[in-house]
Amino acid sequence: MLKHHALQNIYQRKLAVSVAYIVLCTLLASKPFYPEMSYFNGLNHMFFGIFIAIYIYGIWASLLSDVLASILSDRTRIREVFGAAFFHIGAGAVFGLGAIAIAFVFFLLDRFFMKYIKVNWPIPLMSFGILVLIFILNLNNYFPS
Repeated sequence: MLKHHALQNIYQRKLAVSVAYIVLCTLLASKPFYPEMSYFNGLNHMFFGIFIAIYIYGIWASLLSDVLASILSDRTRIREVFGAAFFHIGAGAVFGLGAIAIAFVFFLLDRFFMKYIKVNWPIPLMSFGILVLIFILNLNNYFPS
């Protein structure tokens, strides 16, 4: 029961971190990556790509990285934080150099949440619901009829 509760807390934190990461990345990176678009259109485009990438690959790779780092730290003298950083970077390396940076920033944001922010189910679920609603409302921008 204790392991299940620990994994549930980790998953709650990953959902909250992913919401914060999606918002942070779209706000900071949309104009530099899409200078030809208006700010709002660039924001929509970045949001769409980041939303898909984080929820299909990022959360699960991060969760697996934390579990593997925990197992590694139990069996060796390597600290869990170093193992988690290594596995996050390895998960990002699957998609190239840019994804390594993305994975490392996600790792840093996750560690910040772990240390300073207590996360319960209502916060990530409401945030996820808002992101899904924005995603659905913006689908028309990418797949016009």
